Amino acid sequence: MQESIFDKKTELLENFLGLAVFNGLSAQSLLMAGRQIGLNEGQVSIIAPNGVISIIDYWFSMADEFMVENLNSRQGLKIREKATLAIRSRLEYFSSNKEAFRKAIALLALPTNALRALAIGNRFSDLAWRTFGDKSTDFNYYSKRAMLLATDIATSAYFLGDESDEHQDTWEFLDRRIENIMQIEKTKFELKKMATNFPDPIPFLAKLRYGVKPEV
Repeated sequence: MQESIFDKKTELLENFLGLAVFNGLSAQSLLMAGRQIGLNEGQVSIIAPNGVISIIDYWFSMADEFMVENLNSRQGLKIREKATLAIRSRLEYFSSNKEAFRKAIALLALPTNALRALAIGNRFSDLAWRTFGDKSTDFNYYSKRAMLLATDIATSAYFLGDESDEHQDTWEFLDRRIENIMQIEKTKFELKKMATNFPDPIPFLAKLRYGVKPEV
């Protein structure tokens, strides 16, 4: 069977990341990476139609796959542990190309790439929660994903500046952030439980306005 140029996508990514350390995440680096594996400019543009952003998107999707594999290999975890593992797995995946990851984050932070950055973030958080087994369809569907994504962004920023051994400081930071989320969720649950025990306020308010109805 004839090899498709798309079969070289992962190899193109690997070469691109190697060049990015010295040449940056540039279109020139992408073309050079393509030439190293026998691809011309037209073939590279087919694999990565939006250039560097396309290949970065592909890289992040590979990190998402790595996260899912790690989650599926661990059974019986609590939600707190699953959330921690999801974020940690992705950062461990990126750690072998930390400088390229730094440059990718900076590029995605540009206003012109805002929509793609949001799509990449939403893909991660949605895939993570679906892998957790979440089946919510109400407002919690969005709030859970938003909190996980916010934690991932904060932890990624910390990770990029972390010089501790094996990024131990980052994992401790992540644990604290997850603990904060769990406290918020616990508070929301307690408030919801309290609300169900409140008496119906309508009759009470009616009494305040119209006075107590005299007994017959």
